[in-house]
Amino acid sequence: MELRDYQIENANTLSEIIKCFNIAVFCAEMRTGKTLTALQTAKILNKKYEESLKDYELFEAVQKLWTAEHSGDKPKQFSYTLTHKKIFKN
Repeated sequence: MELRDYQIENANTLSEIIKCFNIAVFCAEMRTGKTLTALQTAKILNKKYEESLKDYELFEAVQKLWTAEHSGDKPKQFSYTLTHKKIFKN
C-alpha cells in the first residue's frame, strides 16, 4: 500500500517529535490513515536506530583495533617547570 503525501509528511514530523521528547500523540480525523502513518513512523525510527547501532559497532571495532595496536605503549610523561621573574622598572 502506498502512503499519501500528507501521511509521509506526518510520519516524518512524528519521528522528529519522538526523537526530541520520546513520545508523541497523533490525533487525526477518521479514515485519514493514522495506522499507516504510525507504522511509517515506526519504520523511520527503526531505520535511524539501526544506523546508530551500525555507527556504534564501527566505533567499537576501531577502538578494539587501536587498543590491540597500542597495547604495549606507555603514556609519555612530561614535566613542566614554570619560573616567575620579577621585572622592576626604574
